[in-house]
Amino acid sequence: EEHDIHSVWVHDYPLMMLPLFLKKAKPHLFVGFFLHSVFPSSEIYRIFPFRQELLRGCIAADIIGFFNFQFLRHFQTCCTRILGVQCNRSIVEASKETQGKETKLAAIPIGEDFELYDKCLNSENALGRIEELRQKFGGRRVVLGVDMMEERKGLPHKF
Repeated sequence: EEHDIHSVWVHDYPLMMLPLFLKKAKPHLFVGFFLHSVFPSSEIYRIFPFRQELLRGCIAADIIGFFNFQFLRHFQTCCTRILGVQCNRSIVEASKETQGKETKLAAIPIGEDFELYDKCLNSENALGRIEELRQKFGGRRVVLGVDMMEERKGLPHKF
C-alpha cells in the first residue's frame, strides 16, 4: 500500500522480542535492532530465565547492531551455545532456528561530538553557571553522575 511501512528500527533490551513479533506480522518488513547496553558473556546470559526466547527475538531482525565487537562476540557465543546456531564474524547463519534466514551483525561504535561539548561549555550561559557553582561550593570537590533511572543501573549502590 501507499502508506505501508517498509522498515523499523528497534532500540535496546526492553524490546528484544519485538523483532520476532514484527516479522511474524509482516515477514517482508526490514527490521533492525540496536542494543544500547552491554551484552553479557554466555556464562552470565545462560542463567537468564527467558534466554532462548530473547535470543530468538533478536535474531528475527535483519541486522543487529552493538556498541563494540566484544558485545557482538558475546551475542554470537550465546547464539551458538544456547540456540545451537552457527555464527561467523558478521552473520548468524541461516538455520531452522532462524526460520531459514541470515541475520547480519555489526559493531557500530557511537562517537561523541566533542566540538559541540566544547562550544557549549565555553558559551556565556555555561561560563556564568560554572562561576555560580564555584561560589556555591567553595573549594569543595563535586562529583556528578548521570544515569538512567533503571533498576539494573545499580543506583542505590552509588550513594
